[in-house]
Amino acid sequence: METKTYLQVGLAVLLLSSVGCGARTELSLPEELAGARRVTLESGETAQSTLASMHRGVDFGAYRSAIGTYRGENIRVVVYLTVFDNVADAEKMMTAMSENIRAGKAPEFVYTGEFQRQGTTVYQATSGEQTNYFFQ
Repeated sequence: METKTYLQVGLAVLLLSSVGCGARTELSLPEELAGARRVTLESGETAQSTLASMHRGVDFGAYRSAIGTYRGENIRVVVYLTVFDNVADAEKMMTAMSENIRAGKAPEFVYTGEFQRQGTTVYQATSGEQTNYFFQ
């Protein structure tokens, strides 16, 4: 039986290095992750549009985003990365996501818990056969 691991990482990953930067460069993601090779990469307006449609019209235009799909033997990982310009915006997005999922406002997701990892709260939800993790 083939084991599949699905991982949605970090809608609200906070990188403070972007604060105060004048030029906004497109984000990239590593070529390999957890032994899997990156097979697709979306960034810029394409990633922002994808995220906006997934999050019912939330405007991601003000933030830099990237989406990468990774595949390996028995693993498929999708990474959603958004870089916020400040802590308050990142916290607001993370709070809204976790509260909406818990309240059933995102019916495609079922909240399954949260845990601490190196001082960071990691939220977990399922969607079909996928396990989704999101954190700041």
